[in-house]
Amino acid sequence: MFEKDGVTIIAELANAHEGEISTAKKIVKSIGDDADAIKFQVFTADELAMPSHPKYESFSNLEMGDEEWRELISYAVDSGLMVFVDIFGHQSLNLLREIDDISAFKIHNSDISNKPLIRDVSNVGSPI
Repeated sequence: MFEKDGVTIIAELANAHEGEISTAKKIVKSIGDDADAIKFQVFTADELAMPSHPKYESFSNLEMGDEEWRELISYAVDSGLMVFVDIFGHQSLNLLREIDDISAFKIHNSDISNKPLIRDVSNVGSPI
């Protein structure tokens, strides 16, 4: 999976897409041959905060739907990139476990002691 010279360059998309798949695709396209992989942060606002939280609406605006994630991940793979995903809860994990093109999962540092989530991610069978 990883480059044979031991170095894998991962482009971090984070939330630069601002919840827009067209923007995300432009970023993926701009990577070209400069990286081996791309890492997406896949989450729902409900995984990050309660609706009463002051940033809940901002998190909601950054969300993409399940079909958009499927399309974007497929687009990245078709562009020659491995896909790594940073997940933030079981909702995002449940979506991603259905997608075969995930090269590896990343556990966010805020979930480092979330044993149920880590166990469930390890049961997917992909590298963490």
